[in-house]
Amino acid sequence: MATITDVARQAGVSVSTVSYALSGARPIRPATKARIEAAMAELGYQPNASARSLASRKTSVLAMLYPDADRGVGTTGGSSSTRPRSGHGNSATTWCSGPSHTTTPA
Repeated sequence: MATITDVARQAGVSVSTVSYALSGARPIRPATKARIEAAMAELGYQPNASARSLASRKTSVLAMLYPDADRGVGTTGGSSSTRPRSGHGNSATTWCSGPSHTTTPA
């Protein structure tokens, strides 16, 4: 799995330049951004959603809780499924309480 450091090395820029290009926090020259995007494609780089959430203090997660009809909400145990929403930078999580339920990604 490629890291942001690998992308920076491949594109010939600093890690902070790659970070700025991904976040849009600072303007990056179009030629530099094109090199970064090419390096990301070559290496198959995918930004780490957890790291992005920590840095931005936003999770971009939609969570839904479905109570177990017999046990109600707030019981321990259960199962969950998290699915990234391609192209949106968000993910959706469903949680079913109670050990008898299982979920599968939609």
